[in-house]
Amino acid sequence: MSIAGRAISSLIQSQGIGDIYRIYATTRRDGVDFNLAYIPENFHYPHQEEFDTDYMRTLFETGYGLAKKWLSLEEGSARFLKLNLYCLLNR
Repeated sequence: MSIAGRAISSLIQSQGIGDIYRIYATTRRDGVDFNLAYIPENFHYPHQEEFDTDYMRTLFETGYGLAKKWLSLEEGSARFLKLNLYCLLNR
C-alpha cells in the first residue's frame, strides 16, 4: 500500500474511534445505555461477488452472535467500552 493509502487508512481509523468515543460520551451525558459491536479482524469468509447473500448472512450471524455474547456479559458498562476501544486501537 502506498504512503498516501496508509495515511488515509490511519485517518479513517482514528476518526472512527473518535466518533465512537463521542457517541459514548453523549450517551453517558444523556443517561442512555451504550453498546458497541463490531466484526473482528479474524472473520474470514469468501465472497464470490459484490452482492453475495451467503457472505452477508454469515457476516450478520457472526456479528449478532458476538454482540449477544458481549452484551450478556457487559451490557452498557464503561469496562465494555474500554475493552472494545483497546481492541480497536491495538489492531
